[in-house]
Amino acid sequence: MKPMNTLRQKLTILPGILLLGLCAACKTPAPAALPPEPEPAPVLVLTPAPVSEQVPLKERGDDPQFNLVFDRIEAKSVDRVSLFYTLEAENPRAAVLPMEVRSWQAALNGTHPEISALTAISQSVSAVPAGKSAAALPRPARGTHFEAPPHDTGILGFRLDLELPVNTKNFDEYSADLQVAIRWEYEGDTHFDTDLSAAVVFPRIREPEFTITAIAISQAELINIRFRVDLRVDNPNFFPVDLSSLGYELYGTGRFWAEGKEQDILEVPAYGSAERRLLLVTNFIGMPRGLLDQVVANGQVPYRFTGKALVSTGIPLLPEFHMDFSRSGVSVVVR
Repeated sequence: MKPMNTLRQKLTILPGILLLGLCAACKTPAPAALPPEPEPAPVLVLTPAPVSEQVPLKERGDDPQFNLVFDRIEAKSVDRVSLFYTLEAENPRAAVLPMEVRSWQAALNGTHPEISALTAISQSVSAVPAGKSAAALPRPARGTHFEAPPHDTGILGFRLDLELPVNTKNFDEYSADLQVAIRWEYEGDTHFDTDLSAAVVFPRIREPEFTITAIAISQAELINIRFRVDLRVDNPNFFPVDLSSLGYELYGTGRFWAEGKEQDILEVPAYGSAERRLLLVTNFIGMPRGLLDQVVANGQVPYRFTGKALVSTGIPLLPEFHMDFSRSGVSVVVR
């Protein structure tokens, strides 16, 4: 019986040992969790571009860009005008762009004017070729060399002088077209030609007409005669004009009578007329005695009215023009 009791004792002790082991495990801290393994870095794969995307330099938009722009007009007279243009050459490359004006051609109302000239008048300082000076301008446009610096714009100005044809047809506008051929090349390349053009429409100018409608004697002194002149100005243009200044000489019976200069004379409406009174002083020394009495007795006098005028149009494109005038006729004389 003793062995059985010993076995029973061992079995009784075993649960206690297991319980003590579990308690000890509860008191011992658990080991720290290991950090996750880093993900592998992505591998960059360089794939060559397809052959169709490997475009040559000249086909990638790296050619220069040209532009011919009309700037303004100056009228020297009713039949002589100057048109001003600017040629802009934008250079996108890191190399100097040399250029040359090879040829030019102008047309007026669809035909070539008999007298015309294109002159290179200005260029940007940065576009002046090395060793040359912009002071050499103006010069004939054909054969003119200029440059555009790397990644910059070269600018060349032109003046087109035109002699407007005498035309009796009833039209109110001119149409001018300018074509310029430019040759350019980069170092190591063959040359290329580029044609540029610009068109502009500007009004036809007709000279205002001057007429003396009356001459009135206002005061007779010992030597001088004061009188007034009634001047009518007719405007044949489809736009109003202003006589900004007027310098004139008046001749009566073939002799010089008086001269004068006026500012801000008057405004004349389109296809209309306006009048202005001029006050003059005439010195009759050296004239035949009784000439004035003869003029007054006849009640009229042959005259010639001549001079220069500056005429403003109010049109931004054509602000003003100069004109010479000479008008002869017979005027009424009153006292």
